[in-house]
Amino acid sequence: MTTAGRVRRQTALCGALLATLAGCATGAGPAGASSSGTYDCMGTPISAETLTDPRPATELDATGRAALDGLEVPPIDPAAWTIVSTAPQEVVLLRALAEPDDHGAGDVRTHERMVITLVDAPNIPGSPAWMLSALGSCALTVPGPGGGTATVTLDPAAPVSPASTAVALLVTETACNSGQDAAGRVEVTSLQETGSTVEVVIAVSPRRGDQTCPSNPPTPFTVDLDEPLGDRLLLDASTVPPRPITVPTP
Repeated sequence: MTTAGRVRRQTALCGALLATLAGCATGAGPAGASSSGTYDCMGTPISAETLTDPRPATELDATGRAALDGLEVPPIDPAAWTIVSTAPQEVVLLRALAEPDDHGAGDVRTHERMVITLVDAPNIPGSPAWMLSALGSCALTVPGPGGGTATVTLDPAAPVSPASTAVALLVTETACNSGQDAAGRVEVTSLQETGSTVEVVIAVSPRRGDQTCPSNPPTPFTVDLDEPLGDRLLLDASTVPPRPITVPTP
């Protein structure tokens, strides 16, 4: 069963990727822009400034350089990594992947995050010592107001055409949800239509209570448009930059 989501057509996009990252100088920001100027990578906040004015890891101070020599920290090229944050007990770095990493169901990851933590524990030699605490890939996403994280694809069972005034999607919740779908909790938090694009942000309100973490099935969801789709590009504006919404990969 599908749920129709209609949002009033908003103003045109500001334009370039820089506007997507930093927002417009006046008026409402483009779809996908975070009003707080902060994005998310695997639960780590990433400031817009990290993307628009990056500082390479070659600029780490002595504490940061010591972290790179920590336990289980893989060798890296500091010039390829950007400093997200540094603190006396934690260093967070980010790098863009050479090629997107497609995990299927619309989960296309574009960046890798590394977190190195100063750990004080009796079973660690030389404690307190720097140690790798997290390393993994992500898509940079815009936090949806009141929503959870989801990936989005077209629904192959309901193909779109230039005449379509509604777009059938498959929305997959990525938060733990005990392997259940997200029916009744999917919402459109932003929809912007221009002459060349349709940019949509889909969010899932998290289910209350404890949940187990098997993979969740996709949830059918329909987005109504103000005008026929035509030859406009359909984009998932929850990611940075907005990404074309396509049929799911095998």
